[in-house]
Amino acid sequence: MVDGTKKTGDPFTSNNVEVYNALEGDNLNSSSLGYVNSVLKEIKGLFYAGNFDARNGIIGQNTWISSLDSPYNSVLEANRNIFYVDGQPVGTYSLGENFTAVMIYFSGTYVSHWTPASTKSMLDYFFEGKFSTASLDYKPIN
Repeated sequence: MVDGTKKTGDPFTSNNVEVYNALEGDNLNSSSLGYVNSVLKEIKGLFYAGNFDARNGIIGQNTWISSLDSPYNSVLEANRNIFYVDGQPVGTYSLGENFTAVMIYFSGTYVSHWTPASTKSMLDYFFEGKFSTASLDYKPIN
């Protein structure tokens, strides 16, 4: 329990003691995993990360996905397919039970800021149902 005094060095606890106390000990698993497992039964999900995301990134994404119930965590065992935009590889994606996991190349925490064209294409492909087991928009270099 935090005593309510401002602390230096930890912006989360020093800026919002009430939120810290409410979530103390919760690593997002207890509050979100059950919800996500329920939602994935009804709605397709898109999970994405940038490969240069030093805070959470693909390792954090994969760790979180591994905590999901089966069959949703099966995406970790699925083949990674290359995701292309205008013939250029921009990331990889894997298809799981009712959701897609995407890793965008050359992107950090804020994927849409670092790589807006890749982000737009990723969202277009997802909402138009274009992600498949074959790589997308591949054009061989002549």
